Amino acid sequence: MRVNRNLYLVFGILLTNTAVAIGSTLSGIVRDSQTKESLPGASVAIDKSPFGASANSDGYFVIGNVPSEIFPITLKVHLIGYKDKIIELSQFPRNDIEIYLEQSSWKMEDMVVTATRRKYMLKDVPVTTELITADDFRKSGAVTVDKALDSHIGVDISDDLSGRGISLRGVDPSRVLVLVDGNRVIGRVRGSLDLGQLSLSNVKQIEIVKGAGSTLYGSEAMGGVVNIITGDPARNTDFTFGSQYGSFNSYDFRGGLNSFILNNPTSLNAKYEHTDGFDLDKSTDNTEGLENINRFNIENKTTYNLNPDWKLESKIGFMAERKQWVEQLIAQGSGGQDTAYNFDDYEHNYRYDLALYSKWKMDEDAELTMGAHGSYYDHKWEKYTRTNYLSDLSKSIDDIGELSLSYNRKIRRWLTVTFGGDYVTERLKSAQLAVGDKRIYHGDMYTQIELQWGKSFTFLPGIRWENHQTYGNHYNPSLNAMWNPVDLFTLRGSIGKGFRAPSIKELYFEFDHRAAGYIVYGGGDRLDPETSLNYSLTAEINYKRKAMHRISYFRNELKNLIDFVPSDSVDPNYPLGIYFYDNIFKARTEGLEWETEIRVVDSWGLSFSYTYLIPKNLSEQVDLINRPRNTIKFSTTYDIKRWNAGVNLWGSWHSRKLWTLRVDTPDRVSDLYAPSRIVLSASISKKVKGNLDLLAKVDNITDNVNANYFYWPARNYSISLTYRIGRSK
Repeated sequence: MRVNRNLYLVFGILLTNTAVAIGSTLSGIVRDSQTKESLPGASVAIDKSPFGASANSDGYFVIGNVPSEIFPITLKVHLIGYKDKIIELSQFPRNDIEIYLEQSSWKMEDMVVTATRRKYMLKDVPVTTELITADDFRKSGAVTVDKALDSHIGVDISDDLSGRGISLRGVDPSRVLVLVDGNRVIGRVRGSLDLGQLSLSNVKQIEIVKGAGSTLYGSEAMGGVVNIITGDPARNTDFTFGSQYGSFNSYDFRGGLNSFILNNPTSLNAKYEHTDGFDLDKSTDNTEGLENINRFNIENKTTYNLNPDWKLESKIGFMAERKQWVEQLIAQGSGGQDTAYNFDDYEHNYRYDLALYSKWKMDEDAELTMGAHGSYYDHKWEKYTRTNYLSDLSKSIDDIGELSLSYNRKIRRWLTVTFGGDYVTERLKSAQLAVGDKRIYHGDMYTQIELQWGKSFTFLPGIRWENHQTYGNHYNPSLNAMWNPVDLFTLRGSIGKGFRAPSIKELYFEFDHRAAGYIVYGGGDRLDPETSLNYSLTAEINYKRKAMHRISYFRNELKNLIDFVPSDSVDPNYPLGIYFYDNIFKARTEGLEWETEIRVVDSWGLSFSYTYLIPKNLSEQVDLINRPRNTIKFSTTYDIKRWNAGVNLWGSWHSRKLWTLRVDTPDRVSDLYAPSRIVLSASISKKVKGNLDLLAKVDNITDNVNANYFYWPARNYSISLTYRIGRSK
């Protein structure tokens, strides 16, 4: 009898779910309010429900199986470049509905979260925040994060022995914090993160906050924060497939699936990419250029709407990478003649990520978010002789665990408070560590108060207390202010302290690279945290959708900076020297950034930026290495609407810069200058009926290359396609 009762219960649940699933179809078309043209890709969702759809290539959307009993409903309509629209429907419409969207003020209506840890429209955020949207990097054909950031103002993506790292306003990659959905990305090699490892397959936008972010994000954020925001699972079932092929036998395959698990929206995105790489100097066997690379990324994201005010989210990610290149070493024989030895180098990297996230809207004025994140990074580098003998080896395992909590409450119309805390555990396991396996712990609490003074002034003071296992207590205050006297003009200013605790490698490293002729020791307990003091002032003029002008002054004072320093000891086994980490110098970067965007006509836009940077090594009174004083970047986009196509042209120029040779232990002082460089690229995109997008691209049109200064790749071509198949739930 008990089995029968259970069968009846299951049968009753199935009948109930079937009854709920049976409904009517809600359909319509989305148009531009001015031109009356249809708007493909617009998202139309029924608020507080799993029902929604995206408009097809004709701007038409269909939401199927909508139960009539859920009426009245609220429709939310969103499309990048347009203002969000809310539509109230009291009953089921008998015919298709027409929705008209107003064009937004460039990106100013988009939401950002990084600068304050709570949602703001870009135009209203008190802290200067810069935004790169999915539409921006689709036009350039970028498929990895480094390519998406390459043309952005105040950002320098440089090739080094760690891959492609990011510098902000002259502050190098080891002092810039990189996040994905607010979680730290690990896997630094020689202090830098390789942004080429991060796929854009499901990225919605990238937010950049320059200057010290230590008040909200702690160590590593001395130079700024880059937060890569992935998209939420779509509320419909669809499949997207894309592929790209180009020079150097470079190709990728990518796919994305949006569906439902027990009525919960979920997405699965994967990408495989390969390149043979290139060698710009054929006179030697050494690889002077890009390695042979195979890389695979996959990510799953699921949203659980427990009730209208409480949402849970889970995310699982995996990355596997293999690089191969040829290394040539020159050694002097007993007869005084140089002998070349060739080695095959292999690098294997694996990253595993798991994150859980909860957002609870407690009432109209309060929100509580909690998160847990874990990441594991496995790195191995091997060097083989041509007789397949293992000449050198380096292995390391990084892992991190994070627990976070943040609470926002609007106490008065003019007063909003944010406070929270984090607990972090980090571990590094490596044979190159003096202690073999080391784990450290640190925790923090922070608070930030937003004060509205009248209609035009906003003040945002904040402070963070952090307790580090090795270095005890640290306090990092900041003050941000915004003055918005009229709609078209905004003035923002900030001052803040930052710090960076020495990494486990810098503390306990013992890298015996005898094959290359040197050894590096960690600094141990004598190392102190690095500190910074950052100032910035930004004036912004925004003429709705016609033009935007922004000029910023910035200054970063950096002290106790950690670097290699040669030892006085001499050992014939290490002819290139014995090095150790120490707090050995201080630096300053200051300058101006100017950015202009102009909408010449509805279909033609221009953007231009100029950066003047004074990068100073204050200890040796010389310029900092690899930082040009002058940089110009531009882009222009022309939309051919009747053909559903677009033409994009972008480029950059930088002046000469102080340079050192490509070695593991670069000097801070040099008399060698890398020459100026100009790079131009272009793409043509076309949307074909049937949800098919085509793009053809040429990079480095002028073929400006120089292997000695990492000026690559050579001129290269690629074509890509993206195809989407979908149906509404």
